[in-house]
Amino acid sequence: MEAGGAAKWLHKYAHGSVPQLNRRGANGWSKDDVMLALIRADTFAAVACCLETVLAPNRPLEAYGFGRRDALAQELFDLVGGVAVPPQPAMLPEAPLVLAERM
Repeated sequence: MEAGGAAKWLHKYAHGSVPQLNRRGANGWSKDDVMLALIRADTFAAVACCLETVLAPNRPLEAYGFGRRDALAQELFDLVGGVAVPPQPAMLPEAPLVLAERM
């Protein structure tokens, strides 16, 4: 890991050191701020589920992870509007190193 690289930023984000995550008004976090933070956290968890299915095939986890990803996309669209996320594949391609290990 290079010093100051993307992994360091992700570490700071995950542990609350990013200044915008510490931003609070006089009355604390607004409902929309809380909902956005929860959707972001759930998105990281859903992505982890989806990535795990590449390493170890697991149909129930695949169905949950990709279904949750799509539900979060809809929640985010309902919360902030913008452009709806178009349908995405419900699986990830197998990684070449994982394929090589199985052969």
